[in-house]
Amino acid sequence: MPGPWPKDGPNIVYRENVTETTYDLHGLRVRSELPLPERVAAGGEHDVSVRWGDEVAIPADPPPGRLLALQDPDVGGCTIVETPAGHIIRFSQECDFRVSVDRRSILIDVAPGAERGFVPILLTGNVLASVLTLQGECVLHASGVRANGRTLAILGASGVGKSTLAALFCAAGAKLVSDDLLRIASNGGPPRCYTGTAQIRLRPGAVELADVFCFAGQELTADGRLAVTPEQTEAPSSELDAVLIPSPSRRARSLRVRRLTQKEALVSLVSYPRVLGWQESAPVRRHFQVCAEIAERVPVFDATIPWGPPFDPDLANDLTARTG
Repeated sequence: MPGPWPKDGPNIVYRENVTETTYDLHGLRVRSELPLPERVAAGGEHDVSVRWGDEVAIPADPPPGRLLALQDPDVGGCTIVETPAGHIIRFSQECDFRVSVDRRSILIDVAPGAERGFVPILLTGNVLASVLTLQGECVLHASGVRANGRTLAILGASGVGKSTLAALFCAAGAKLVSDDLLRIASNGGPPRCYTGTAQIRLRPGAVELADVFCFAGQELTADGRLAVTPEQTEAPSSELDAVLIPSPSRRARSLRVRRLTQKEALVSLVSYPRVLGWQESAPVRRHFQVCAEIAERVPVFDATIPWGPPFDPDLANDLTARTG
């Protein structure tokens, strides 16, 4: 890993002869010297620049500053603080993401001996979700697919099967919108979701499905998952047509889908922000506002799903039909 380079307070003095690539992610153009498994942008200006910083010890305690969010580090959470130089997003004893005041640059400090392969995963997940939330955006803990001309969000907590279902949809002909992080925009009109990550990261229990999916790109990730690369939608954003909240069950014999009332939908939607543990009220208020608009305008379903493997080969088509 390159590093360090000179810094002058919050202003970064960039090194020369560094290879950088610009990617399209969640409505942002991210110029990064970290190679990312994402869709390369066609060119032009960038919104966020990402570079390696120093190799330094990263304490377990939160960094100095005004605490904005505190998540459980035992489940991959981070701490977010505000400082005069911007924000620091800390993953305990692993790495710090130092975000400039204007949120246009991110500098990454990594602890000696830390697994650097985790950094791109953290960047495209929690970190960009945090940056977007700090900008006043709503980011759901959801995957998104586009099937039969309609965009479906698959919403839920970690381990509920969002990525597995997204892969099943894509194997049945759908296109991927994003995995595990879905940015939603709503300003009084129909809610829209942004195209995000290009890979689906499958947990070990679903790895055997990779042969069934037959996706061209497959690779093991630093967190022990198998990343598959299905066809991704080309549009930068699409109107959100439905939300699915899965309840996997190994006892269920048949698929059961129920449309939630508006009140039930709102309660469910507000339960799954991509970034948890906010101590500030502004991100919570914005999340609630957008979720209320989604609950008012978009049908939300919960589904009890017979869980595999093996999976019913018609599962994705049945879910598409019942949430249509």
